[in-house]
Amino acid sequence: MNKTQVYDEIYERIRASSSDERYMLALRNRLDKSIDAAFRDCKFYKGLKHVGSMETGHMLKWERDMDILVAMQPFEKAFFRDGVKRINGLTELVFSETVTVFSDLAAATYCGEHVGLMGVKANADRYTSTEGDTMCHPEFSRSNLLKSQHRDVVLAKTLFRTAGIRSSSLGGGFVAEQLISYFGSFENMLIAFSSGHPIFIDYSGKYRGNKSSLVVSYPYCGLKNMSYKLDEGQYRHIVNYVRAILANPQKFLDDANERFNRFQSTKKQPSAFKQFMIAFWG
Repeated sequence: MNKTQVYDEIYERIRASSSDERYMLALRNRLDKSIDAAFRDCKFYKGLKHVGSMETGHMLKWERDMDILVAMQPFEKAFFRDGVKRINGLTELVFSETVTVFSDLAAATYCGEHVGLMGVKANADRYTSTEGDTMCHPEFSRSNLLKSQHRDVVLAKTLFRTAGIRSSSLGGGFVAEQLISYFGSFENMLIAFSSGHPIFIDYSGKYRGNKSSLVVSYPYCGLKNMSYKLDEGQYRHIVNYVRAILANPQKFLDDANERFNRFQSTKKQPSAFKQFMIAFWG
């Protein structure tokens, strides 16, 4: 099996299927109605918006979760939390006490699927705040990624998971989307990592934070490196793993299959997801 066949096999096996997408969309529509109903009497509520891989079409079979921004103006934490508690059907609800990207954060499950609820200021500016920036991530992906590159994003996300890099360390799926946008293809991204040189991506042109081996900034405000939790040891591990699969693409397929089989036998538990949400957005 040649390299292209290996990549195609991984993509077809790991990407969310059409039935997965239809199911999650129906579930999302039900949840949206429940959120609107819960906040109906809150005068500060300005609506909701979906972000994340479900919105941009880059879901993996083992990452079927919903990321929802709940906008308020002005933002009042007490009203946000009261509204979230009233959402019909949420279970395993927990709030974070240390949030830096948003105004507040809750993680829960809904019909067995994972949900992140991020409280944001409705008038947050994408050029001056991380929450305003995050509101525009789906638009960034739609503007900067071709439909043909969706496969590359799925492969990139799979690569980091099979390498053992947690999404919270990488900075989430949106980092993978920026990497593919910047390098143009999955293969070009592999070549960049295999060089061992630092990678610096700043679409904003305004990032002035700490430099590290991997910097992928918030693309509008440039206020923060989304990959700041990835340490040097993890970066070197990615470099070595990429070199190994470039030398032997079959290894990537074998590792992806092993990761998928693990997903089939042990689904991600709600408590683990809550820990991830708080670690990632905190």
